[in-house]
Amino acid sequence: MNGTEAYRRLHPKTTYDSCRSSAADVLAKPNIKAAISARLDQMAMPKNEILSRLSGMARASTFKFIRITKEGFCYFDFSDPEAEQYFYLIKKIKTKRTRRLEGKGKHAEPWEDEWVEVELHDARAALETLGRYQQLDKQSDDSGNGDYSKYFTIPAELFASSFLDSHRAVVSGKYDEFLEYGGRGSTKSTFVGYEIIALIKNNPTMHALAMRQVADTLRNSVYAQLEWCINQLGLSHEFKLNVSPMVITYLPTGQKIYFAGADDPSNLKSIKPQFGYIGILWIEETDQLHGAEAVRTIEQSIRGGEKIYKFKTWNTPRTANNWINKYLKIPKEKQWRHLSTYLDVPVEWLGQPWIDDAEHLKAVNPKAYDHEYMGLANSSGGMVFENVKQRKITDEEIKTFNQLLRGADWGWFPDPFSFGLCYYNPAKLQLFIFGEHRANKTSNRKIYDQLVEKNLIGPKDLLIADNSEPKSIADFRAYGCNIIGAEKGPSSVDYSMKWMQSLAEIIIDPERAPHHAEEFSNYELEKDKEGEFISAYPDKNNHAIDDTRYATNLTWRRRGQ
Repeated sequence: MNGTEAYRRLHPKTTYDSCRSSAADVLAKPNIKAAISARLDQMAMPKNEILSRLSGMARASTFKFIRITKEGFCYFDFSDPEAEQYFYLIKKIKTKRTRRLEGKGKHAEPWEDEWVEVELHDARAALETLGRYQQLDKQSDDSGNGDYSKYFTIPAELFASSFLDSHRAVVSGKYDEFLEYGGRGSTKSTFVGYEIIALIKNNPTMHALAMRQVADTLRNSVYAQLEWCINQLGLSHEFKLNVSPMVITYLPTGQKIYFAGADDPSNLKSIKPQFGYIGILWIEETDQLHGAEAVRTIEQSIRGGEKIYKFKTWNTPRTANNWINKYLKIPKEKQWRHLSTYLDVPVEWLGQPWIDDAEHLKAVNPKAYDHEYMGLANSSGGMVFENVKQRKITDEEIKTFNQLLRGADWGWFPDPFSFGLCYYNPAKLQLFIFGEHRANKTSNRKIYDQLVEKNLIGPKDLLIADNSEPKSIADFRAYGCNIIGAEKGPSSVDYSMKWMQSLAEIIIDPERAPHHAEEFSNYELEKDKEGEFISAYPDKNNHAIDDTRYATNLTWRRRGQ
């Protein structure tokens, strides 16, 4: 309703010309303003409630940048700096579709400022309208390439140099799948974290989903990485981070970054954005998923939208027979591939001690260095520990060992109690295993007495045991044992296994520790349904391996920090 129509309704006997000539003057009178305001208040939903609801969805005050004109229309003022502060949208609108004329015919004149009209009776629709408008404006220049200067860009100094081409691949629009793989410390996860934040800000109808194989690992990996990227970009005031339920919300539009583990498919079914669609998928440690079929199942559950960005990141598995190493050999249209290493990362980002550890491994175990840091698949089988050597460890050698390490894995039947005695030489990255004890259906009291009788443990010797049985730990402590529970975490198994794999040698005396020799020498990676190796460690025939992980718990946790 324009000013002329408002005046005519209140003064039906007034001629059109007189109405037209005096409309501006009449609208300036307080009683006319009050009448129009009263009429608006009689609508299905009061404007205050509308604005309140819209503010709630935007998580910000909308009053500073919504203008109610003299004619009673509500508009978003994109030319007002206050509007940019709250909605972070463009200041000027170029598309002609948004221009509105005042008056009719030859008297029509465009407003000095340009506005977008939205349906305020539906707050969600209002936000979607703004999102669609922003997309239209992106493509509104004559070249058809869009004015990207209005959109958020990632500062180049935040990227390691090797990722600049990957960034160009993302913004080019030519690819929908991005494979980022290689060695440790290459910052590939950091790169993907930055890209996801930028895509969220520049695509107001897109939401993101970040995944790993095990849901319990999400908090300290992809969630923490995205939180870190948000802070590095200086955008912490624009995002709300929740841990339970785990979700990150972009406040200006209500877009979400969801998190789910591939170990529970029902999590995917419950993710339903209130508007838009899941347009960004990140699968971290992709090699840990149970084969290409598992990845396809996830991708097939992501529906809707014309454009999607699929990021897959992982450290190269050691064996060439791993399913994802085979996946890389199959070319695919619209797929970007990039292998990265720490050598392209500034030293200060990783720290000199981290670099020193890498160079030390290169000197003592070049094959492990090539795999872990250079991202090379330099094994043909699925054997987990290719660094195992079985030989006699003499009494003379044992006398030179200091700070012996002891670990215990609880069991009854059919799983046994397993104890291991070992020594770690950090200078040569060597782990010696030269003592063990096994028992089935045996009480804690009897097991401890047997360990003492075999001279495997004394009252002052530290024993690190599986912390899943606090009663057994309490029993051993009551018997006089210096025992603690192993410190665990969502990625502790994966990290400890990789730490043992990276050692120059795991030397096992097959006479003193036969069960350890057998398990370490025959332990293979898990396989998927098609018989392909995956980057997962089977939880079977690994009791001696577990007691060794516990024995070295304080060592590999310290190195990880």
